[in-house]
Amino acid sequence: MSTPLGGTMVKVRGLIALAWLQRGDITTIMWDSTAVELVNAGYLEILEVLPVDPGEPAPTIAQLQAAVTAAGQARDQAVAARDQVVVDQTALADAVTDAEGARDAALGHAGTAQTAAGEAQTWAAAAEAVVVDQVPNASASTKGGIRLTGDLAGTWDAPTVPGLVGKQSTSERNQPNGYAGLDGSGLVPASMLPSYVDDVLEYANLAGFPATGSAGKIYVALDTGRIYRWSGSAYVEISASPGSTDAVPEGATNKYFTDARAQAAAAAAIAAKYTKPASGIPAADLAAAVQTSLGKADTAIQPGSQPFDVTFVAQSGTRKTGAGDVPLGVKLKRAVAFSEVTFRCETADGSGNLVVEVRKNGSATGMPTATIAAASQVAGVTVTGPWSFADGDVLTVHVTAVGTTPGKGLVADFEGVT
Repeated sequence: MSTPLGGTMVKVRGLIALAWLQRGDITTIMWDSTAVELVNAGYLEILEVLPVDPGEPAPTIAQLQAAVTAAGQARDQAVAARDQVVVDQTALADAVTDAEGARDAALGHAGTAQTAAGEAQTWAAAAEAVVVDQVPNASASTKGGIRLTGDLAGTWDAPTVPGLVGKQSTSERNQPNGYAGLDGSGLVPASMLPSYVDDVLEYANLAGFPATGSAGKIYVALDTGRIYRWSGSAYVEISASPGSTDAVPEGATNKYFTDARAQAAAAAAIAAKYTKPASGIPAADLAAAVQTSLGKADTAIQPGSQPFDVTFVAQSGTRKTGAGDVPLGVKLKRAVAFSEVTFRCETADGSGNLVVEVRKNGSATGMPTATIAAASQVAGVTVTGPWSFADGDVLTVHVTAVGTTPGKGLVADFEGVT
């Protein structure tokens, strides 16, 4: 620090608001005709300037700067305290405003509550008047009424019982338009039933019947099982169903059927139509009346008129020459005349012809034969006769030639009569 004006050294002690200095200014402050030079000072408030003892060491620049820094911090704290005071004052004002608003709201609610209380008192008074005027006294000092529960309905002063609607009093038991009561067995007494319900009356015997019966009733004698009705003057037995014709006597006009009567009637009818020769009845002499009675035409009962058809399965697999699957053939048990035969196959040959012949007792003489092209083998080819076979003849079917890539199966369908 340079020597102050006047040549006297001074020092700063304390703070007082005499002047504001900008940091970095070199300023001279006049105090009691003594000048002080401040270097790098902040906003310093000089309390007093005292002369410096000549024997005391002069402060250094660092000491002065530290003093300036401490003074600046003290100033900042003072400013912050001042600002906090401003904030606290604002908060206090807001709190006062909120308190006043709450007070006003509380006053408003209090007024509303007071109004509601007044209305409640009015309603209570009205309700009390209703009770006093309309509810009867349950006792000398208590009002009262009826609480409707269970089967009760309506109002306390006019209750009803819906469950009893439509029900009848016990005084109407067994009375007209009333109801029929049950006896000790849980049954309706016979006296309460209409007559047709009790139409059948049972007694030990006829002698036990009432002296005078009732029309429309049936009386049963249990000892005999017979039934009777009252005619108005006496009991008349009602005839039971016979159950079978064995219990009904035969009449004079409508006779019962018997085997002997039927046979005798048939014999008499035939005798009236035909006189039997001593040697017996030849087929040619059968009467037309007998044929008609049998329901058949004349040819149906003549020899050689009964159909006799045969289906011969000769081969079932791939066809080959020979007697096929049934080399033994079919032995006929009666004389037969075949009028035609149809040869058919399951599948056709690839090409060429199938040659088939029928043999009687191993011979093809006079028997049917057919050459069948591949195109006709499945549909079949029919050959017409006739060919006669006697009782005991053996019929076989032979393949004498096949086409290329033979097909399968061979059947011969014979149509004839016996």
